[in-house]
Amino acid sequence: IPSHALGKQYIVSSYRETADFVSQSLTPYVSIVGVYDKTQVTFSFGGNPESIIIDADHGDRVIQPGGTMTATLNRGDDWLIATEAAYSDLGGSMVRANKPVAVISGNHCADVPTGVAACDVLIEQEYPMTSWGRKYHVTPIGGRKISSELRLFAKEVGTHFYRDYQNETQDQAYWVN
Repeated sequence: IPSHALGKQYIVSSYRETADFVSQSLTPYVSIVGVYDKTQVTFSFGGNPESIIIDADHGDRVIQPGGTMTATLNRGDDWLIATEAAYSDLGGSMVRANKPVAVISGNHCADVPTGVAACDVLIEQEYPMTSWGRKYHVTPIGGRKISSELRLFAKEVGTHFYRDYQNETQDQAYWVN
């Protein structure tokens, strides 16, 4: 995404850890890249109850879902955050900055779907929340027997999700402003 289209608020959509973290680790991560000097960034951890992050910059402090971390980034700085637990997740984490940043999420070796050994490399540059639309259409991929896996995140209270025009509202959204 060109720098003029970057934003100050993002919700991370990385694919979850699909391994037990004992025999192997398929860690999800998020990379926050500074575009301007002296950018103040706050990372609010979403995830699931099994998730933890080890904050090595602050004495190996353990961050659990709901916790926050902060950093100051200069142009070209990359703040890489990864989970450190079995079946952990960064999905639903919130990135807020006082200046535009780039946010890239991914997984270096994911099993998609879970339980099917594949070691898929997943990486995606996130869209800032200001560019989110109101309607998205997902079509099946030709030749697939199973439909695509989708992750849905809401940025506003009262958001409704529909599948084939049927209301699929979740009782709990990942993040709400």
